[in-house]
Amino acid sequence: MTFARGDVVIALFPNADGSPPKARPVLVVQADTYNAKLKNLIVAAVTSNLTHAADAASLFVEVNTPDGKASGLRQDSVVSCINLATIAETLVAKKIGQLPPRADAEDQQLPEGRSGPAVTARPRRARTSTSTASASRSGAPASEVRRGVEWE
Repeated sequence: MTFARGDVVIALFPNADGSPPKARPVLVVQADTYNAKLKNLIVAAVTSNLTHAADAASLFVEVNTPDGKASGLRQDSVVSCINLATIAETLVAKKIGQLPPRADAEDQQLPEGRSGPAVTARPRRARTSTSTASASRSGAPASEVRRGVEWE
């Protein structure tokens, strides 16, 4: 079976803690070029827990909208682009719907009482930090040594 980016499917999604995978809705986020070539899929977890609906790496799906109805989801949900996994196509039980590409994702309405945009994941501006220990080892001033990248 071939899947397309935007397909909402029921699949066994692995847990980060190593416990057995759970059957749940997931969104196919892998490019269609690779969906046609590979026997695995990159998917994003879908949850009915709306706590992180306003997070910049989340997409809020309201089931009463046309897009929400097309998704096949039964209740308002959040696609978490922080919780991605690569799974074998054989772990997919069935396709339940599809989410169309949205140019206006930043303008979505959030559940009542929530603020901020519900958008697909996008990079945030990176801010580098320095390490005095690294600077002393390299002989360079601390202001010139990058230890890592922190996201604002």
